[in-house]
Amino acid sequence: YSRSVFQDYQLTAEVSPYFTSGYFLSGNGTDDSLERQGSYVRWDARLTLESPDSQWALDVIGKNLSNKTILTQISGLPASIGSFVASTEMPRNVSVQVRYKW
Repeated sequence: YSRSVFQDYQLTAEVSPYFTSGYFLSGNGTDDSLERQGSYVRWDARLTLESPDSQWALDVIGKNLSNKTILTQISGLPASIGSFVASTEMPRNVSVQVRYKW
């Protein structure tokens, strides 16, 4: 969504949902429930204020705003039977970005 605000500044809001019904991480065909990422919805968003001449902009960016734990990789530890190590996406994070064109 984008609209002009005070003195022709441009305010833009963007929301991006990412969703899945679930999937297996290993891809080795075992369908082990320990290697399954369940369903989730992850929300990302951005709010931008841009100058009338488009020379500068200020963005507030949010990633994984629902703070879901999303597995990206999992594997067994050969030296410790029944143990796994897993990697996840970043937890909720918010950043501020300033852009300038010269």
